[in-house]
Amino acid sequence: MRVCINAWLKGGKSGGVESVAAGLAYGLSSLTDGDDEYLFLVNGDAYDWLRVHLSNGCRAVPVERPGVAAPASFRRRASAVPVSDGTVEGFGADVVHFPFQSGFLTSIPSIFQPHDLQHVHLPGNFTPAARVARERRYRTLCRQAAAVVVGTRRVKDDLLAHYRLPGDRIHVIALAPTYELYAGGAGPAPPSGATAVGDFVLYPAQTWPHKNHVRLLRALALLRDRHDLVVPLVATGRKTPYFAETIEPVIRELRLESQVDFRGFVQTDELQRLHEQARAVVVPTTFEAASFPVWDAFLSGVPVACSAVTSLPEQAGDAAILFDPYDPGHIADAVRRVWLDDRLRVELVTKGKRRVERLSWQETARRFRALYRHVANAPLGDGDAELLAEAPLL
Repeated sequence: MRVCINAWLKGGKSGGVESVAAGLAYGLSSLTDGDDEYLFLVNGDAYDWLRVHLSNGCRAVPVERPGVAAPASFRRRASAVPVSDGTVEGFGADVVHFPFQSGFLTSIPSIFQPHDLQHVHLPGNFTPAARVARERRYRTLCRQAAAVVVGTRRVKDDLLAHYRLPGDRIHVIALAPTYELYAGGAGPAPPSGATAVGDFVLYPAQTWPHKNHVRLLRALALLRDRHDLVVPLVATGRKTPYFAETIEPVIRELRLESQVDFRGFVQTDELQRLHEQARAVVVPTTFEAASFPVWDAFLSGVPVACSAVTSLPEQAGDAAILFDPYDPGHIADAVRRVWLDDRLRVELVTKGKRRVERLSWQETARRFRALYRHVANAPLGDGDAELLAEAPLL
């Protein structure tokens, strides 16, 4: 079986979907009990972020673009989703996998991974044109797909309600912590004493509006002004235009210039060091299918406080302090607890480690391989039928 996986991304700019593609490469490369072939379509030579994870049956295929603009006659119809330029057909692919929110039209059986429907629930985060384009793309690629994959049952229910797809076409496959890709499955080693005791909280996220940096900043100002508690923040992740337009003015308004450090995109080794040094990871996002920062904190032995929205309560379970992300006072209370309570931090670290024990990219890859074979009508391997029928973890 030959699978083409669309990994046409620019490293360091694509956030979580880059981690998904890298995790797939890492996990599929670890499967040595078959002769399946996985071709990752990459952006010219700009794929160092992926190259290190490719081995065994996985290899990169540099292409200019795997899809071309739809013809004018097609654009006048329901969608302007690109059409295949013939690359995947020329490779003799049995399946095409779109592991993030873009794709193209093809006659080859496809798997589409839309991740979430943020544009439906938080339309204000998108321009009207972007909402229309995103909706058309999602609807078209979902309808084309032989299988649609999401990370949690909650997102599956969302897709069922919004697109009215057949339930057996949507598959839930949990993703694994990104740090497994770089730390051999162990994550950064926690300091002695079972939990990090650094002098800052960490928030790894690009500065999109739904990542909710502004309310986190207001929470930190409340802690300083009402409780005389100064909690420094280190925020990593690419700075979008929203940072200069909105976040920077709020930092100045709240007089937090000396208390917060927005570092932009950092390499994985630096992010691992920050996890080793952080007292806690705080994730105040207002929308998330599932959070890589939460998984990575659990794997790294760092306590977590996170939003009680979308799939996050199911993801975190009892291993994190949950808060209302729309209420800076509630965020402040959660940060204060995880900052001051040593016993609570140790308890959260223990529960977080237990929470990610069943997750690995190899296990995720085994589930995708079973689905690839199913979609391609290829013979199933040992255990594939059980994996396809198994209840999802989240």
